[in-house]
Amino acid sequence: MKRYQLNIRISKELKEKFVSVCKKEDQNPSGLMRSWIEEFIREYDKRDSR
Repeated sequence: MKRYQLNIRISKELKEKFVSVCKKEDQNPSGLMRSWIEEFIREYDKRDSR
């Protein structure tokens, strides 16, 4: 599967805090973002299919 990047703009402070919390929670930041995006799409698909 070919991979693509999604670039977002956030403040330095927000990024640093996010990475810090991910480390404390033993989470991969990219994996966490992917799972949030996937969940968002699943919820959209549920609403859209009604």
